[in-house]
Amino acid sequence: MITFTFNSISRVQWLPEILRGQAIETCAPDKTVQLVFQNIHINDFEPFHFVLLACLIDKLKKQGYMFVKIDDENHFIYPFLIKTLKIEEYFGAHPKNYVVSSIENIFNLWRVNDAEKDMVSIMVGDYLKQNFFKNKDLTAVKESLVEIFYNIFDHAGANGNAFSFIQYNQEKEKLYVAVCDFGIGIAKSIRNYFPEIDNDGDAIAKAIEDNITVKSQPHNMGMGLGNIISAISENDSLRIFSNQGMLYVTGGRKRTFLYNYNFAGTLIYYEMSLSHFPELEINSTFEL
Repeated sequence: MITFTFNSISRVQWLPEILRGQAIETCAPDKTVQLVFQNIHINDFEPFHFVLLACLIDKLKKQGYMFVKIDDENHFIYPFLIKTLKIEEYFGAHPKNYVVSSIENIFNLWRVNDAEKDMVSIMVGDYLKQNFFKNKDLTAVKESLVEIFYNIFDHAGANGNAFSFIQYNQEKEKLYVAVCDFGIGIAKSIRNYFPEIDNDGDAIAKAIEDNITVKSQPHNMGMGLGNIISAISENDSLRIFSNQGMLYVTGGRKRTFLYNYNFAGTLIYYEMSLSHFPELEINSTFEL
């Protein structure tokens, strides 16, 4: 049995276990994996934790592991993953792309696929509008999700191993979005197309420029990820991890970082305040 132990929610503690899973190339004889969570409460989880877990499980299942066990000693995380998120239904004999969460403000995991990219963004925008922001123009929410799905899918080469998780915090009036794939990575994809870029941090920064495309798909609009940055407020943040680079955007500042490890794929997560979006203009017509 191979065991992955997560004893902290911090990225510094979390990512090494994920990277260890990415490095597995052969299947263990008993074909069994166990996920253990120690000293972590489910309330501390963020969307990026869930997409990383989903990509890890999907990768191991495709690697040949027949059974992934979630340690049930953690009485908070086990029931949440199994009963609330229904994570087993994504990786069973007949895997589903989406399962409705039992919690209203969680849009749950979605396996990113080409046919449903536009539909999911519309569903999220419509749900927020109907339930929380009836008089707000949430076009930017839909456009940001569409753009992130197109970019992840078009750059990924992930063989279906790509997931999103979206959650709305009503108290803060913020949307939290995470999308992850275990593919080649946006940084590598950009550097393949722009060989003059010599590090992954600069490659990610290039990916968020307007009108950037590597022409990987016929439908690639080439708009880049910059429209997400223009939609978030100064109190929000955006992070993109890919290969050996990371881009961090907050308060109008953009910074890049380089790491000595390689994350094979792309992880994008951001928060978006919704209260600052403009009110809808209502045009009424009166017949006299």
